[in-house]
Amino acid sequence: MEEMKRCNTCGEELPSTREYFNKSSDNRDGLRGECKQCRKNYNKLYRTPEYKEEMVKKETELITSETKKCVGCGNEFPRTSEYFHVRTDTRYGFRNKCKACIANDRRIYVMENKEVVAANRKQYRLDNIEAFTEKDRKYRTLHHDAVVKRKKKYYIEHYDVVISYQKKYNIENADIVTKNRQIYYQNNKEKSLERNKHWRIKNPEKMVINGQRRRARVEKLPNTFTALQWKEAKEYFNYKCAYCGEEAPLAMDHVVPVSKGGEFTRDNIVPSCQSCNSKKKTKECVEWFRTQPTYTLEKEIKILSYLGYENNKQQLSLF
Repeated sequence: MEEMKRCNTCGEELPSTREYFNKSSDNRDGLRGECKQCRKNYNKLYRTPEYKEEMVKKETELITSETKKCVGCGNEFPRTSEYFHVRTDTRYGFRNKCKACIANDRRIYVMENKEVVAANRKQYRLDNIEAFTEKDRKYRTLHHDAVVKRKKKYYIEHYDVVISYQKKYNIENADIVTKNRQIYYQNNKEKSLERNKHWRIKNPEKMVINGQRRRARVEKLPNTFTALQWKEAKEYFNYKCAYCGEEAPLAMDHVVPVSKGGEFTRDNIVPSCQSCNSKKKTKECVEWFRTQPTYTLEKEIKILSYLGYENNKQQLSLF
C-alpha cells in the first residue's frame, strides 16, 4: 500500500512522493510539509503587491505591538524580557516561545536524556574548570552559612555514603591526606589542640576504641572494631553485662585475651561490667564463665550466638 502524507496547508492526503511534494532535508521523510500545488499558489500570491503590503503591515504591527503570542502555549504576554528571552538575530527581538514553555521543553529533554546531559555538563565543567573554581569560591564566600547548613544536612542524611567515600579517598591518597593534616595542624595548632580536647571529652568510648585498636595494631592483630559495632553489641545485650546481667558501666571485654592472640574485632568483643572484666582477666571465656554464680546456659548460648557460633564452632575459631 502506497504511503500517504497530509499537506499542512490544504489538509489533503496525497502520495508521499516527489511527484506531489518538494524535497526538504529538514524533515524526517525528506519532503516539505506543503504539497507542490499549495507551494505554487503561495509563490503566485507572494509576488503580488497586495500580499507584500499586507505582510509589511503585519510585521509592523508585530514589532510595535505591546503584547506577543507564544507559539507554544498560545497565550499572549507583554512583549518584554520578563516573559520572552531576547533574541537579537530576529526581526521581532524576542523568541517565539515564552520563558515558561522553553523551561518546560528543557525539563522534558533533561528527563529523556539524563545520561547525555550529565556527560555534557561534566565535560563543560572540565573544559572551564578555572572559571567554575572561581565562581564556586565566590559563592561559598557570599553564602557561607547556607553552604555549611546544607553540608551538615547532607552529612546527616547520607552518613554511610560520606564515610565510605572519605575512607576510600584517605586510603587512595594517604600521603596527600597526611601531608595536608600536618600542614593544617602546624598552621592551626591551638585550635587543633582545643578541638581534640573537646572531642576526647565528648567521645570517651571512641577514645577507648582507639586505644584498643592501637594496642592490637602493636601486637599485629586484626583491629576492625568500630563505635557502631560497639553500639550494636550493647543493644544486643540490652545494655547489660553479657556475663552477670547487671546494668552498670560497660567495658569492652576481649573474649580471647589480647595476650593470647585475641583480635579487636566484632567476633571477639562483648560488653562486660568492670567487676566481671577484672575477674576474668586472661582466662578462657567459656571455662571461666561456667564457674561463676551468675552462669546460665541461656546466657552462654546468647554470647556464643552473638559471636557467630554454630554447633559450638565459630567461623574464625576463638577458643
